[in-house]
Amino acid sequence: MQTTTFAQAETPPDSSPTTASIDEVHLTFGGRNWRLVIDKALVPFVREILSLDSAAINPDCLAPAETMRIRLAGLDERALWQARHASQAGTNAMAIVQFSDEAHHLGRLSSVSCELEGPSGLEWIWLEAPERLLTLGGAILLNAWLRRWHANWIPVHAAAIGRDGRFVLVPGAGGAGKSTLSAAALAAGWEVIADDFAWLLTRKNSVTVESPYATLRLTSDAREQIQVHWPEWRPAARCDQRGDGKWVSAEACTHRSGVLCGILRLQPDTHSGVVQALPSNRALLPEFRTSHFLLHQSGADSNGYMGALCNALQGIPAGTLPRGPNLAENLANIEQWLNQI
Repeated sequence: MQTTTFAQAETPPDSSPTTASIDEVHLTFGGRNWRLVIDKALVPFVREILSLDSAAINPDCLAPAETMRIRLAGLDERALWQARHASQAGTNAMAIVQFSDEAHHLGRLSSVSCELEGPSGLEWIWLEAPERLLTLGGAILLNAWLRRWHANWIPVHAAAIGRDGRFVLVPGAGGAGKSTLSAAALAAGWEVIADDFAWLLTRKNSVTVESPYATLRLTSDAREQIQVHWPEWRPAARCDQRGDGKWVSAEACTHRSGVLCGILRLQPDTHSGVVQALPSNRALLPEFRTSHFLLHQSGADSNGYMGALCNALQGIPAGTLPRGPNLAENLANIEQWLNQI
């Protein structure tokens, strides 16, 4: 993804909210308190994307550490931001344009949203229709969270699935099969925290895996593959197709967090096989290269990331799963390995 930079952007039209037009959500995530101030038109879609439930929301949080304003751009403002993006991004509609101005420390502009980060927190401006948040804005807080990572709260491009409260982390680049495996786990009644992105929260004697959002992204081929083994399973009722051909569903993952017990590399194979244990999980560090890339894309300082990741994963068993076409066998082999570690 291309990133361009320009400076001294003009101030957009004023769109100060009124109390009647906004809602507030307080939640605890990554050991920190968050306060989300959301346009009411966007509230149902934000809740759907983040799978916000009573367990995640903390109404008694009086002193949030981070504040984020999530709002819908008016027509004039939307036209201004989109014209600015087009003038800087050229023909690359996927480009992220970074800028700074007198009112904000940092701005990041895409074709569908604008992030403005200043002294009072982060303002996230949606430039499309509210209902398109599910397919185009699934990572609504991802960039903000990435820029706030620290040694005890580490982002990873990975799925997290498990049984009986014990979870395995499955890192890998796009196309590795993370979402397909996660959907298969859901269909088989497993516990799923994330299908594509998770956080590792290190505690005194354990590492916890957390999920920032609960959408499930599947290709049409993956959906058909799962139907072969679990013909009765269907994604959540609302499942929309986005520009890259993937179907995005607000699938409520069964858990928001759990204890990390192992790390798995998916190895494509013609036949499913048992998990092959690795003597050290350091052999899996290359699987996290896209995690590092995400930090760069978000504008976060990635210095020390790999060292923090090594420390977090120290002592956690690692293995390689020969991933054949039989998804049920793949899950059975993972369960067998989980019972052994």
